[in-house]
Amino acid sequence: MHRFSLSPRSTSPRTSRPRSPHHRQLLTAAALLVSPTFAAAQSLAPAAPLPVQSTPVFVQAQDTDTDTDTNTETHTLAAQPTPDLIPTPTLPPTEVQAQDDAPPPQPPPADEPPSTPGGPSFERALQSGGNESVITSERIDQNVTRGLGDVFRYEPGVQVQSSTGRFGDTSINIRGLEGNRVLMSIDGVRSPDAFQQGPVQLGRASVDPSLLKQVEIVRGPGSLIYGEGGIGGVVAFETKDPDDFLDLLGRDTYFGVSGSYFSADSSWAETPIVAFRTGNLDALVAYTRRDGSELETAGAFHADPQQYQNDYILGKLVYHIDPDSELDFSVEWQNRQTGTNLRSTLADPAGSFNTFVTTPEVFPSALPGSRFAGDSDDENRRIRYSLTHDYENPCGGLLAHVRLQIYYQDSQINDTRVQRFLVPAVVAPFVPNRHQIDDISDNFFTQDHFGGRAIVTGQLDNGVVQHSLTYGVDALRTETGRLRTGTMTNVATGATVNSNQISEPTPIKVLPDVATTRVGLFFRDRIETDRLPFSITPGVRVNYYSAEFALPDPLFDNSGGTPEDISQWNAQPLVEINVPITEQLAGIVRYARGYRAPPVEDAGIGFTNPLFGYTVLPNVDLDSETSDSIDLGLSYSGELVAAYAGGYYNHYDGFIENVSLGLNPNTGLLEFQQRNLDAQIYGVEMAAEIRLLGQLCERSAYQGATGSASARRTRNPCGIGEADAALPKEFYGLSAFGNFTHSVGDNLEDDLPLDSIPPMYAIAGLRYRAMENRWGVEFISTMVHRKDRYSGVDADQFLPPGYGVFDLLAYANVAENVQVNAGLFNIFDREYYQWLNLRGVEANQSDRTRFAAPGINAAATLKVQW
Repeated sequence: MHRFSLSPRSTSPRTSRPRSPHHRQLLTAAALLVSPTFAAAQSLAPAAPLPVQSTPVFVQAQDTDTDTDTNTETHTLAAQPTPDLIPTPTLPPTEVQAQDDAPPPQPPPADEPPSTPGGPSFERALQSGGNESVITSERIDQNVTRGLGDVFRYEPGVQVQSSTGRFGDTSINIRGLEGNRVLMSIDGVRSPDAFQQGPVQLGRASVDPSLLKQVEIVRGPGSLIYGEGGIGGVVAFETKDPDDFLDLLGRDTYFGVSGSYFSADSSWAETPIVAFRTGNLDALVAYTRRDGSELETAGAFHADPQQYQNDYILGKLVYHIDPDSELDFSVEWQNRQTGTNLRSTLADPAGSFNTFVTTPEVFPSALPGSRFAGDSDDENRRIRYSLTHDYENPCGGLLAHVRLQIYYQDSQINDTRVQRFLVPAVVAPFVPNRHQIDDISDNFFTQDHFGGRAIVTGQLDNGVVQHSLTYGVDALRTETGRLRTGTMTNVATGATVNSNQISEPTPIKVLPDVATTRVGLFFRDRIETDRLPFSITPGVRVNYYSAEFALPDPLFDNSGGTPEDISQWNAQPLVEINVPITEQLAGIVRYARGYRAPPVEDAGIGFTNPLFGYTVLPNVDLDSETSDSIDLGLSYSGELVAAYAGGYYNHYDGFIENVSLGLNPNTGLLEFQQRNLDAQIYGVEMAAEIRLLGQLCERSAYQGATGSASARRTRNPCGIGEADAALPKEFYGLSAFGNFTHSVGDNLEDDLPLDSIPPMYAIAGLRYRAMENRWGVEFISTMVHRKDRYSGVDADQFLPPGYGVFDLLAYANVAENVQVNAGLFNIFDREYYQWLNLRGVEANQSDRTRFAAPGINAAATLKVQW
């Protein structure tokens, strides 16, 4: 069996390891389904070499099969245009790496395009006009990552929203859209949803980066394979497999351990890894433990004191049934526990003590109570089981590659808060008061996923027209619950009631239990012919969505109304045209329609807070969100320069926003409700790499290349000939890189800016890589414009000024089995603020500086493997 590939069939030789490889190619197949220019770019430049820091993979030919001489695995791409259906493991978007195998002194033949300076990940961005990119494990290591914010630190058009307080990374923002509008998946399994209610934002970004093989990013809608909901984009995480470690050193056993330190939050991380191969079975067990504290912000007021620990376990069994099929069973478990001293809640922005009216049942006088202590204990837990069968037909056809997958995932977020009040209210210094009230709230947000999918790829060639097909079906059943419990106790009398500080009886549900069903059918065909100077790719996805609320529910707070069940169908068409303009220049035009069903937390939530005088009403008439997206892009692949520039326009019908309905004179409460609006987002993204000084050389053994060139042989799966495969080349020396992102978003209903749009920003840097990849260093600057477009919802909102920060990254491959990565960030100790983390923070807020980003900080990782 050869590694799962979605390239069109050709007569080019192929190679692979004797055993059937695992399924990672098909796991990544979904992202390239929406790539706008993969085929066109392939016709302009040879395929980029794959990274071998994690696994010795080499680009050689069209497909792969079995090589009886070696266990080294190879992966190949067709010389002819290939479909944009599979994200290939690649170097980071700014990685400079050779693309052809010719010796440096010899220019490429006249009938072949020059090699592309950018590495394969940057090549993906070139092929898609910036619509897609890949962050590889090598880049993740070099960024010295602590969380998702570090993974996407230098990625154009992608940022991470974080809570300086309790909940850490909460959302990924792509081109100004965030939360559940960005579809996230791990190994093909949809990530849990985010839940937000007032200041409580329970994040879905519970992914530990330590064992990621790569991260696929699709900007904008049109992800036919991934499913409903991703109108903002897709982030697909892929974890490492056993052979990513076993093939690294060319052995049947692997032991590795890494340790990391991050001064930004005084955290440590340790990751032991064991992998082995016996007969037809490959196995992997890996564990990561992280312990840390709050971020050390640059301002005078620091973040709330915090301690967290994160445990992450990944286990995989891969059984090679025969040379053409394999079975993969995976288990992923993560548990993050965070304890926070909520000292920021003890005073309002003006500095006075917070006071609340206590529950009469606990303290009959119901006098104002002054909060003098607050703590939280939050837990985010997720476990996932998946079983995947991969089959690859050695001779191709309409059923060339088949993937079948079923999975179950259980996630739960438990947010617990303890507050203590003195009644009647007093001012500092506090004096012991026998009328102390303890308020404990213990809330749960749970989701169970059970689903499956079938993906098929194939080729059809009648001698005139070539078709590269991807089609399949997926289904997902999700059960969601949000339960709120709490007690209030008078410490002096011992009286306890099931209530909270706003006199709300508990237990209670602001959202009734709800079950959603998603079913999708998708089809995509890349059509190429010598009779046309371009390729065209039509596609369509048909979605069915339903939401069934478990009503009546005596615990549901229906004071604002009762939600209704949802059932609807929707079609997502897509068409893209890839136009080779010259040997180096390619263009792309792409139209895609996005679809997101009415979120159950928006359509079904009901909540009344009489103490603060407002209510949130369910919206039984809430419609789905749809988007019409147009992308235009140009990419240039030259011998010394590679660059792309793209523009996009998205129009949203039914864009869901929280709207104030004003004061209800009958109830005396302010009313809020989710409503459908019209909106638009448009912008530009550009990136470039320049090869300044250096030379092309064969890959170093320190990047995992094992064996000699003569040992790597290719052969046609149907027995037609053999050929030697040359080692890929890599650029060593000095190079420059940079990217630029600018987005504009408007609420067309009220003619106001969308506040989820980050300010304009650019990234530029220099990189030097020593010969044989012994060591490397990068100097990177990030420049962000001031936030000058704001809706004005809060007249006192703090709008951060522009800033520039500088980072220094370095790595050293001390030996074949020892690697060091280090980084020094914000080296000039600049105090700056990231807009996505500031919404709701007022300009005159006394503790505003606790929302500042960390000052100068360092991180380092040591990895040893044998």
